[in-house]
Amino acid sequence: MSDFRISTISNPDVYEKLSLTLDIEKQLNKSLHLSNYTDKIDRIFFVYVITQTGTSIPRPDSGNYQWKQRKFTIYRNIDYHQFRSASYHEALHLLAYNYLQTIELYLLKRKYFAGEKFYTDLYNFFTEEGWLEHKTIKN
Repeated sequence: MSDFRISTISNPDVYEKLSLTLDIEKQLNKSLHLSNYTDKIDRIFFVYVITQTGTSIPRPDSGNYQWKQRKFTIYRNIDYHQFRSASYHEALHLLAYNYLQTIELYLLKRKYFAGEKFYTDLYNFFTEEGWLEHKTIKN
């Protein structure tokens, strides 16, 4: 079973770029393992929401722990126009940056999760893959 799953809710005209999420998911599952950070979560489901205004499913950014299923689900809205006009490299950066940002928002301070260590490992992973510039992102 994979520790990390990534899916999308999006408009069809950005589907081609969303294949990048498969690359992120595959590499995350090769490189990081949730058992190094917690014994309470078996999976993180991450859903990118990239839709035009007026066509989106009303879904705010959120992070939710389902303790019975031992999973954490995150929804993250990304600006549709910014993503659509981005090059592949820029789109990959945007996806990685938003993933990292939501981990900071929803998992960093959880009692049952080694958030600081995970954040650092995730940041280093994204940087080594070339998906983030070498700069401090955490506020």
